[in-house]
Amino acid sequence: GALGANPTRVRWRLIRWHHRRTHGELQPVDQISHVFSLSTALGLVMVAVYMRLLAAQGGGMSPSSRVLFAFGGFWPAAAPDAWRLVTASLLHVGLWHLAFNLLGLAVVGPQVEQRYGRLTMLFLFAATAVAGNLGSELFQPDVPTVGASGGLCGLIGVMAAVGQRAGTTGGRLIRNDMLRWFAFTIVFGFGIGANNYGHVFGALAGASFGYALSPRTWKLRPLAPLRAVTAIAG
Repeated sequence: GALGANPTRVRWRLIRWHHRRTHGELQPVDQISHVFSLSTALGLVMVAVYMRLLAAQGGGMSPSSRVLFAFGGFWPAAAPDAWRLVTASLLHVGLWHLAFNLLGLAVVGPQVEQRYGRLTMLFLFAATAVAGNLGSELFQPDVPTVGASGGLCGLIGVMAAVGQRAGTTGGRLIRNDMLRWFAFTIVFGFGIGANNYGHVFGALAGASFGYALSPRTWKLRPLAPLRAVTAIAG
């Protein structure tokens, strides 16, 4: 007050600054509003692709292996095409497979968009899906792979690492939520015989990015060219 400032306003600004220092910019999963985003658009693309697969085989509720392979399934032993590393992440073997990945994408995708930006989220999904498929090829080259869960685990890895690096109460809540999601994915994968190599390598790739580049660091001006490259790639 003696300096001509408004004491109440200064006090509230100090309280907000202390809250940001204590809790960071991270919030638990259930406090983030799920508005229309690229995560939603990506989910709609997956649904449209699934419907196209069913139409291609003339009906039914699950696309055949032949149709999955024809539309871009990743099977390095039969066709080591590089583009299949990406296209396989949009294909699903059944409604349960699609529904599980859509649920995970709805929970994790908007969080990555909120912190890193929409196009960065899309790039991270694709890049970690590729990493998951490459890891799968390394350990089981004879096994066909389809599904978004490698990229989804990549996004989970990003947010788990961001929460761990933040070291705040909010960060730990997010980290623990993501670890639970990942553990459930692995257990579910074992139960149905899914490709857990893809899940693990996707998560490791995402965690490496999230720990190396926090959301605040990612938005710094010197990284603008890198953000532009990832936006174009995404």
